[in-house]
Amino acid sequence: MEEISIKLKKDIDISNSLVILGFPTAGLIGSIAGNYISNSLNLERVGSINSKYFMPSVIIRDSKPIPPVRIYHADKDVCEGNDLCDNLVTIVSEFPIPTQLVNPLIEKILSWTDKEDISMFLGLEGLKSTKKEEDQVDVYGIGSNSKMVDVLKTYNIEKIKDGMIAGFIGAFLSAETERDDDMMCMLTEANLAYPDSRAAGRLLEKVNEMLPGVDLDLKPLYEEAEKIENNIKEYMKQSQQMPRSKKATVPKMYH
Repeated sequence: MEEISIKLKKDIDISNSLVILGFPTAGLIGSIAGNYISNSLNLERVGSINSKYFMPSVIIRDSKPIPPVRIYHADKDVCEGNDLCDNLVTIVSEFPIPTQLVNPLIEKILSWTDKEDISMFLGLEGLKSTKKEEDQVDVYGIGSNSKMVDVLKTYNIEKIKDGMIAGFIGAFLSAETERDDDMMCMLTEANLAYPDSRAAGRLLEKVNEMLPGVDLDLKPLYEEAEKIENNIKEYMKQSQQMPRSKKATVPKMYH
């Protein structure tokens, strides 16, 4: 049995595709954004990525079981009106990829896309938030080569000067840079304490700019973000008002 396998339900044309990578990151914004694109555009689920080393699990969506790592494909021209792509593919994961499988998974994805001559990869990534709630939060970017740097400039995405991108997206960007292939990563600050739909929305606003044919309606996403934030604020308020003796404690063995 292969360490990692890609299983496609049908033959698809991914030539000159923009492949969006939506994997868990700070605030889970990669997964949130990847799922939102796939669901909002009614992309067809055309395949899955599997490994006996993945966390044994299945995702339930609308009362249907689906694989935790999925491949979606646009059956219509959502790339109309731009020079970036002719087709759109999203690869979405619901769980972090185990460290020992990061490089094998990257190699497996690239062995598939190399045969099809895709346009570029777009990684969606979160950064630990260092700003106050009222501060303006920007979208940053980094490109694998000068062509991708020009794309960042075209869409007024500020380049990251120094730092480190850890995990799957960081390793993927490193691999594409070494190959001098086209990949761009967009990042924004996210809250690590909960799924940050607002941060995911900031990235998707840029996706809307890059792909006019997509035209994602982000209002439901921001409404969900406000709901989550209000619930957390209310919980924190109640927690502060609760007598100390009634507050939940953590067993010392877990400290």
